[in-house]
Amino acid sequence: MGLEGSGAAGGDLGGTEYGQQGWHFSCIIGKSIANRKTFRYAAHTQGPCLVAPSRAGRTSKSTMRWSFKRLAAAGTVPAPPREIRQATMSHIVPYVAWVAIMILLDIPGLPTAWRYAMQTAVCAGLFLVLRPWRWYTPLKMQNLFLALVVGVLVYVVWVGPESAWMKSRNPVFYDFYQKMFAVQPWVEAPKPPKIWPYAPEVCGWPLSLVRLGGSALVIAVIEEFFFRGFIYRWMVSENFVRLDIGYFHPAIFFLMNGAFGFEHSQWLVGIFAGLAFGFVMIFTRDIWAAALSHGVTNFLLGIYVLETGNYHFW
Repeated sequence: MGLEGSGAAGGDLGGTEYGQQGWHFSCIIGKSIANRKTFRYAAHTQGPCLVAPSRAGRTSKSTMRWSFKRLAAAGTVPAPPREIRQATMSHIVPYVAWVAIMILLDIPGLPTAWRYAMQTAVCAGLFLVLRPWRWYTPLKMQNLFLALVVGVLVYVVWVGPESAWMKSRNPVFYDFYQKMFAVQPWVEAPKPPKIWPYAPEVCGWPLSLVRLGGSALVIAVIEEFFFRGFIYRWMVSENFVRLDIGYFHPAIFFLMNGAFGFEHSQWLVGIFAGLAFGFVMIFTRDIWAAALSHGVTNFLLGIYVLETGNYHFW
């Protein structure tokens, strides 16, 4: 699950400490064994040098390849400032727009289902225009199975404690869960509304399906690029666009996914979901696999809501 330690926070590369001041420019030149073409790697790094010379005064090809991989994994091969700004905006804007529309359009007279439709349309458009996926590889087919399994698992864990089956089998646990984990600790449990705004009999099936599609295809993807793609990696290194997507920093991983969990009313399973989706991204080195897991969870949850009428999940 990625390399241990954090190049951004300090450490060593081939015995070279990163705590020295100043930036040193080094070029690592090697030859590709596969196609025998000469390639050149250029990197700004802190420290006097990247690679220690061999006894003959030359650097071996294996050492050069190892060194550059370590630099790239630790996020110490810097991206141009303009690229970092572009990547930051591309990851942040769709999510911030989602939250802003949710808050600003929470006004009397505007049906909640219509507000959600506006959120979905505007933020999907922003995501497509800004294209944050430019900094990632496409979905790898070998990761589909794991992504689907994790998505189903999170759905089961999310719904199970509040299901009718749990209420009938273990009412004590059901009541305890409702009081402790089905609502954020600092707020009171909301009273059920007189009408559920996303129920088909209230807003119509088209808007109910927009709610389903928006949660599975839009906000699930936007959240993965924001939380796992940007927030987690940026907390490890401001040079996040060059950070290995499989890089694992335990403290930041748990802190960020804890914050993700408290974004949801069902905060405990929210934390579990964040950890699960984060695991998928780091284990597969594929952000689209994490987005697929998230989308599967939200889709199954939406089907469950429409089938059972448990609209409090929405």
